[in-house]
Amino acid sequence: MLWSQTQFGTPTPVSGQVKRWWGTLDNSPYGFPPKQLANYIGQFVTDDPDIGPWSLATRPLYAAAERIAGPEVGGRRLALAGLGLGLAALAGALAWEERRRLPGTIAGLGLVPLLLGCLAQIGYYKLGGSVAQRPWYWIGEMLWLVLAGGVLLDAFARRMAALRIDPAARRGLGRLITLLLAVLLVRPHLPRLGRIFSPEIAQAESFYHIRSDWLEAHTEPGASIGMTGTGSAAYFTDGRTFVNLDGLIGSHEYFLRLQDGTADEYLESIGLDYVFGNEYIITVSDPYGGIFEGRLEAVNVFETGERSLVLWRFTR
Repeated sequence: MLWSQTQFGTPTPVSGQVKRWWGTLDNSPYGFPPKQLANYIGQFVTDDPDIGPWSLATRPLYAAAERIAGPEVGGRRLALAGLGLGLAALAGALAWEERRRLPGTIAGLGLVPLLLGCLAQIGYYKLGGSVAQRPWYWIGEMLWLVLAGGVLLDAFARRMAALRIDPAARRGLGRLITLLLAVLLVRPHLPRLGRIFSPEIAQAESFYHIRSDWLEAHTEPGASIGMTGTGSAAYFTDGRTFVNLDGLIGSHEYFLRLQDGTADEYLESIGLDYVFGNEYIITVSDPYGGIFEGRLEAVNVFETGERSLVLWRFTR
């Protein structure tokens, strides 16, 4: 943090600060933090991988509850509660049976400090009102769930090994359980792999290539283009410089200019030529509507399928 302060003028990453600031805007296109207690608590048990730190565990439970109870909300909640309590009881029973060796295993894997670190990280995002969260924020939580699941699976295998049954039958049962677990892990991904590598996909040109080709055809080489969420456009468009207008990978100075409404002056100082993006986001939503008021001159429209993006010239 000290190094970041000396090098960039701020102790914490700008991207995190920007996402917390977005949540304070009245008309943000990036979403809003929950204002009701029930919605806030729901973030911790949701199956949404973007905002759910524990969605790796909750998503299968939600899916199973829907299969059991169907689309009716009350029935799904009841089934979900039953599945959750049943798994908690099973985990508790296994932990009790393995109580003598479990503390050493937990300590050896570092599950307690890892959990505390996860809770601190979750608190930073949730209590701070950060918006536009993404699944990769919760890699630490996923790791903790995998390790904890491994501990419980090992405890289950030990209980199975202790059963007084024929050794050959026990081995067969163990192989069957292993096969079922493998199928459960792989099966959800097989249809997606088929779609990804289908002949139709292989022959079609991807959106990011089409967009990049269009930008190269409608802007001059060396042009500077401002976009929100530049991402693949910046990677695949040759001979142009891209400015990320949302500030996530921008400077601390640009973030301060976004906050005080003078970002247009900053963009003018660095020689911005064009702005490209969704018309509502750029011309109406906060903070862009106020920043670009009177600064944009529409020159063309990029349309493909249901997407429509405008190319403006940034006037100085």
